[in-house]
Amino acid sequence: MAESECTEGWPKQIGADGQEKLLLAIRNGVSPAVAARTVGIPEESFWQWCRNAAEWPAEWPLECRLFYVDIETAIAEAKADAEKRVYKLSPVAWLRWGPGRETTAREGWGELYQIVGVSEFLSIIRRAVNKCQ
Repeated sequence: MAESECTEGWPKQIGADGQEKLLLAIRNGVSPAVAARTVGIPEESFWQWCRNAAEWPAEWPLECRLFYVDIETAIAEAKADAEKRVYKLSPVAWLRWGPGRETTAREGWGELYQIVGVSEFLSIIRRAVNKCQ
């Protein structure tokens, strides 16, 4: 991958203001692909650049690698903010379905749920609704 893919690609085209707008949108909960489109970057171009940047090409300037870190950090900040809001609004939901939920790989706060097919899932929902009536 050539250095020009970073320095002459869309990060340079949108400039520092566009980069900040993109990062702010992501931090505010806009999906990365939609945030990219708000600054005129096609979704596939955005994801391709991120895939390339994730490889940390040595020939890329530090500013390009740092911008990729900024994107990843903004995504993490948005997810953390959403988790905090769920925790405050509905601690039970956070415990059962949030980051601390139990999975087959690790113990957690909530019940362990198995992945089921659509028909079995609908059957489970119908039983739960019937119990509430």
